[in-house]
Amino acid sequence: MKIGIQTWGSEGDIRPFIALAIGLQQEGHQVTLALIEPENRDYQKYADNFGFKLIKIPIDDYSLEDLEQVIQDCISEKNPITQAKIIINEGYFPLVDRMYKVSEELCQNNELVIRHFFLHTLQAAAEKFGVQEVSVNIAHNSIPSKNILLSGFPNLGKWINPISWKIGRKVINKALLEEFNKLRKRENLPPKKDLMTEIWASETLNLIAVSREICKKQDDWEKLYEVCGFLNTPTEDLNFEFPQSLEKFLESDEPTVYFSFGSMMPTSAVKIRETVEIFREATNLVGCKAIIQIAETELRNYQNGENFYFLSYFPYSLIFPKCNLVVHHGGAGTTQSSLLAGTPSLIVAHLADQFFWGEELHRLGVSPKHLLRRTLKAEDLAARIKTVLASPEMKENAKSIGQKMKNENGVQNAIKILQKKFGIKK
Repeated sequence: MKIGIQTWGSEGDIRPFIALAIGLQQEGHQVTLALIEPENRDYQKYADNFGFKLIKIPIDDYSLEDLEQVIQDCISEKNPITQAKIIINEGYFPLVDRMYKVSEELCQNNELVIRHFFLHTLQAAAEKFGVQEVSVNIAHNSIPSKNILLSGFPNLGKWINPISWKIGRKVINKALLEEFNKLRKRENLPPKKDLMTEIWASETLNLIAVSREICKKQDDWEKLYEVCGFLNTPTEDLNFEFPQSLEKFLESDEPTVYFSFGSMMPTSAVKIRETVEIFREATNLVGCKAIIQIAETELRNYQNGENFYFLSYFPYSLIFPKCNLVVHHGGAGTTQSSLLAGTPSLIVAHLADQFFWGEELHRLGVSPKHLLRRTLKAEDLAARIKTVLASPEMKENAKSIGQKMKNENGVQNAIKILQKKFGIKK
């Protein structure tokens, strides 16, 4: 079967769809994956190794400096809905026309299309060309349920949560719905009335790419919502190897903390240094060792030492299991990767769903309460790190969840759900 997939966003929004593309291609389908990412990473190696077609939508007029400014604007804003509005207005709507052009091509050349839940362009194109369409959520915080707390609202229990969702949906619709409907109006498609349940969801099938150890299917969700599990990108076939210097660094009996703010890490040298200094000071206060992830272009400005090791990208599946704690921004991919590794987390939330993931990991008993990036101080960071390193319960909880997640295989679960729903054959 010919299957088109389209995604947008940071690395955490891209990798689940690469994993799904690989799985479907290995099942014998002809897969085309289209993506657009401001950080402009190179994912061609996955297409070359696993045989699917990759379309990288150009974004040359959007610089890393532009991205950093959007992130800084969000960090300084306390309201999560206002943060979402900044991200969408600055990093999504300006790209709609070029994304829609590719969405049309995917729908003209494929029998089934699968989209990042945000991508209303592929939803509209699928409706226009009469193609079956599936949505994939990489978090479960935009699917209304009495059992899930909507970020930004107080936790008053499942009997009050529906009121929070009603208020939240009304506010989000007022802020964004008209702009999302502009494309539909231009294409002579009927307008949608609700962002969360009609645009950020498919009328046919919605896969929730979250481990079932984190998110169970809620009893008030419609049948078209299915939790498949974490869509984890394979690394074993891409010949990643540990540098000998890193192996040696990890030989010590001292606890090792991995620091990564992922796509939230600043791009300017000054801002990177400010962040690194917070990591350094916290590490010294704790008396542990630290692996600090920074941009490859900045590595030359930092020297490895007895207690500090600097690297750029390294597969989380290989490095996280060797660490005692992961301090990160709370992206969906990093969050689930740390759980899969059986390693406790400490989230320093910057924006949007990162606050939600901080609450989820605290609920699961694998993390203390999250910190906020806009008020982050080394002393507070060190105190939280000490809490985790001194907690056998968090370590055991993370290990237990990780073992269960290893048996899930979210990609295969997703494929089975697709096969059952659409009767797809090779």
